[in-house]
Amino acid sequence: MHKYTKTALTVAMVVALGGAILAAPVSAKKHEQPAGDAGFVLSKEVRASALAARTALAANNLASAETAVAALEAQARNDDEHYVALTLRVALLATVPPTVQSMKALIDPLDALIANSRTQPGDRARYNYMRGDIAYAAKQYAKAVQFYQHARDGGMQDDELNYQIVRADMEGGNVVAGAEALDALIKAQVAAGKKPPENWYRYALKRLDDNQKNAEVSTWTVKWLEAYPSPQNWRDAIYNLGFRVDTMKRLTNQDRIDLYRLMVATHSLAGQSDYLDYVNAALALKLSTEARSVLDQARAAAVLPATDKSVIALAAKAKAGIAADKSFAVREKAATAAATGDPAGLVGDAYLGARSYPKAIAMYGLALSKNAANPDALHLHRGIAYAMSGDKEKARADFAAVTTAPQTEIAALWTAWLDAPAA
Repeated sequence: MHKYTKTALTVAMVVALGGAILAAPVSAKKHEQPAGDAGFVLSKEVRASALAARTALAANNLASAETAVAALEAQARNDDEHYVALTLRVALLATVPPTVQSMKALIDPLDALIANSRTQPGDRARYNYMRGDIAYAAKQYAKAVQFYQHARDGGMQDDELNYQIVRADMEGGNVVAGAEALDALIKAQVAAGKKPPENWYRYALKRLDDNQKNAEVSTWTVKWLEAYPSPQNWRDAIYNLGFRVDTMKRLTNQDRIDLYRLMVATHSLAGQSDYLDYVNAALALKLSTEARSVLDQARAAAVLPATDKSVIALAAKAKAGIAADKSFAVREKAATAAATGDPAGLVGDAYLGARSYPKAIAMYGLALSKNAANPDALHLHRGIAYAMSGDKEKARADFAAVTTAPQTEIAALWTAWLDAPAA
């Protein structure tokens, strides 16, 4: 439940009670009140119980507050006294740790206070905010939106209130429209010189992902990483795209290698499983030089033990693959003479894995000029080569030329890295 229900509203009500209600005269008839006072007709006993309740609430002495509020409810005779009792009962219920029972108990007194003509506009807005929280907790999202909007219409200017409206709308099923509304809130915060909370981005991502809105997930992932580009966030984003059980099936070995390359660039590659999977994927595509480079990096960082039998076996396999390969120069010459662009693309991949970026860029350009079968992969890989060599503008152009998912999503992550590289 939203924190406003439990704390800030209670404080606001107690302050209001101290300034307006408890200063009212002890009188039995309204026409006996002096001009200019708060206008409440309270008996001496009611005022004493109300003051005791207010004092106990301010001290967070809930047991004493319950005793005083119960006495006040028993003593109340006229409309004013019942109003004071309702207000203090709400204050007490809003102060106790929220439970299903305490939230249900709040509904009737809150509705009565919202409808009461004596309730001040500011208080009515806060009561609507509370009712919105209660409806949200009960998964009555359409009702929650209505109450939250009444709170906003009543004058509450609160970023978290606007966020709650979006959340209720998205939980009610308007996921894409809600994400668009949240994007507008984020832009408004940025324009006002504020930094939107990270949980706003994470919430949008979670709800869009839950609803399999892959294109929107990709867009929001970029927004999130541009705002919060930590290595851990990069790792989470890359993992979510291609390494969860439910997303891995969308990707080929080549796609996974492109994501692992991004993990290296963002310093988010970690753990034995990452390195081993990277190596195995590279070996499966006969990128033996890249596989050996990853193994060397892992052993140097003591992530993979040099004496481990499986590591030794992988190193031997990478070494054998390198020995069996024709030299890059021989392969490049053959690709240049080939009738199609596919051999040039494979040589470009080999150069990219070996981190020979100028050579990779040249071979990808040759492959594209000869109408190779998979232009999306060529643009993505040439974009990676440009990015790693520092030519951001050409990298962006290649990433933008990718048109097929999931390569478009991989390209979007690489573009985000260009704009917000990890520390």
